[in-house]
Amino acid sequence: MLNKLEDLFSKKAKITENQFESYSVGESFPIEDSTTQTSNNILACYISLYCVDCIELLPDLKELSESFNGEFLLFTDGNEEENKEIRDYFKFSFMVRSYTKEELANKYKVVATPYVYVLDSSWSIICGENINDSEELKELLEELKLLNHISCQASSGESV
Repeated sequence: MLNKLEDLFSKKAKITENQFESYSVGESFPIEDSTTQTSNNILACYISLYCVDCIELLPDLKELSESFNGEFLLFTDGNEEENKEIRDYFKFSFMVRSYTKEELANKYKVVATPYVYVLDSSWSIICGENINDSEELKELLEELKLLNHISCQASSGESV
């Protein structure tokens, strides 16, 4: 039964993906404020508090962010109070910001969560893609050579 549901949601996600187009490599990432001034790369991670894969990703983000060679930003559909709770509970040292449904689609051009954009220091897109779990995020960052040594534990208890 679970496989049928996964297939159904996967097909729906593909239909949605064809309706919108994410930012392309080289395009500028939309940011209005200067709260994040860095000479490093930036990883902008988008999650929904209604997404199982997103919630399962949360426990691994602290160690991934500490191993990421750059600045880590987390965007959620939660309100300020929920974001503070998440930040405190998981002891995140990085910024956790809110987005609206409209911002997610129109401003950030994210079609499904969890989604990550990797940016260079001038906020240009290096890559953007959906991820399913911390292992996929780790592999992406390793591929881009943006990870220091990592030894975090995945939610399942396996080393990633």
